[in-house]
Amino acid sequence: MSKQPRAGGEEILECQVMWEPDGKKNTQMDRFRAAVGAACGLALENYDDLYHWSVESYSDFWAKFWKFSGIIFSRMYDEVVDTSKGIADVPEWFRGSRLNYAENLLRHEENDKVALYAAREGEEEIVKVTFEELRQQVALFAAAMRKMGVKQGDRVVGYLPNGVHAVEAMLAAASIGAIWSSTSPDFGVNGTLIQHLKEHILHGNMNSSDTLLYYTTVGWMMWNWMVSALATGAALVLYDGSPLVPTPNVLWDLVDRLGITILGTGAKWLAVLEEKDLKPMETHSLQTLHTVLSTGSPLKAQSYDYVCRCIKSSVLLGSISGGTDIISCFMGQNFSVPVYRGEIQARNLGMAVEAWNEEGKAVWGESGELVCTKPIPCQPTHFWNDENGSKYRKAYFSRFPGVWAHGDYCRINPKTGGIVMLGRSDGTLNPNGVRFGSSEIYNIVEAFEEVMDSLCVPQYNKDGEERVLLFLKMASGHAFGPDLVKSIRSAIRRGLSARHVPSVILETKGIPYTLNGKKVEVAVKQVIAGKAVEHRGAFSNPDTLDLYRDIPELRDF
Repeated sequence: MSKQPRAGGEEILECQVMWEPDGKKNTQMDRFRAAVGAACGLALENYDDLYHWSVESYSDFWAKFWKFSGIIFSRMYDEVVDTSKGIADVPEWFRGSRLNYAENLLRHEENDKVALYAAREGEEEIVKVTFEELRQQVALFAAAMRKMGVKQGDRVVGYLPNGVHAVEAMLAAASIGAIWSSTSPDFGVNGTLIQHLKEHILHGNMNSSDTLLYYTTVGWMMWNWMVSALATGAALVLYDGSPLVPTPNVLWDLVDRLGITILGTGAKWLAVLEEKDLKPMETHSLQTLHTVLSTGSPLKAQSYDYVCRCIKSSVLLGSISGGTDIISCFMGQNFSVPVYRGEIQARNLGMAVEAWNEEGKAVWGESGELVCTKPIPCQPTHFWNDENGSKYRKAYFSRFPGVWAHGDYCRINPKTGGIVMLGRSDGTLNPNGVRFGSSEIYNIVEAFEEVMDSLCVPQYNKDGEERVLLFLKMASGHAFGPDLVKSIRSAIRRGLSARHVPSVILETKGIPYTLNGKKVEVAVKQVIAGKAVEHRGAFSNPDTLDLYRDIPELRDF
């Protein structure tokens, strides 16, 4: 079996091991590896062997996992995927199959087992819903939707807090065959079930004895990811509120109260706890907790130290990374390999992920563009209102023809197989995992008569953390000042959310544009990062780029 090269150009320092598998080799990943080896006559000695087989023989991999996961279907597929087609061709997966997403999530046979716990900020009461009760409520929701005329292919949007009704409505819509969205209509749908099962069962080693709390809103992709865990028989804890109110220990309180085994959150929350010098290890039992997951932004190396030192030394700290586009992960937690300080453990099975340089060549131990070179069942099939697919192709395949470019920079360690995320490589804003476009900010800011023009770009620090910067070009006769900044912050918070509010708002005397009238965001981001900008001749006012170089207010991030 051929393997990708392990040599890299940059020196890779020896990484500190923070967690290691117990050596029993009795995880669901181990059982799957053994089953594949026996069925295919392969000597798959470790996760690395299994991973490389899964991306080289991806059709066989997904077929084997379909069987292993026990997916419920009414019609078996005729073909897993046409392997003559590449990822840019968006091949059809599991052609001819028929299944129901909701049926698979509600398949757990222990009717009296709790499926959902719902907790709200500042309230003592916790609502419990069993699997039987959840099935009944989903049926009632679905009947009501059908009575309203909802049918297969219709769109159902939920404007709901993270509670029981959100899960019931989502599963009801899915049971009908309607398309569910939760205020963010950019989630992929094809292949979501099998992809999530792979991540929960194999990578998370999740089963019916687990209780999962992922701190998320209904509008974040991680909510959809979390709800899919019902298919394993695990219980979900739905928390509606701030993770810092009434105290910064509110989630740890729930861990002890409900016996939570898997806690998921954003990297920023862990950093905030460290800043507050919280030590849950000293104030809580955390006896049931075996996994802490982090996503939304790169997890700083010092956060690994903090979790080990102040939360629980034996916990698996799984930094996971993927995207709203695929509504899942390219890489993440893994009970079969060690956790190294500052690194995501491994690339996920079936995800042919590499880091490519500007010439379109894979690099190891060097920073590069995160790409996926082979088809995956969870990629979006198309964009709405993009009849000829031009926007879709531009979004993912314009950088490297025929290869998915995800818009992230990363570095793959050739010694450990771990991945370090280095931030966004395009102009998309993604602070703390809340992904949005600059146009959302412009629509609000440029409604102010004081503002002639504006520019919204990200800035990254050495740890890969992102913050949003907003530059304002003032209209004639108006001055930049703290009152205007306060008004703009309030307008963005009111019109979008608190998470959209830029960290820094500054005045600028000029905003660069291309010759065809587009704001130049990516080039400004490069200038702020101290990088040279090529092809300045493509800009109508290239001298304005220099206004963004070495700005004093941006030096200490």
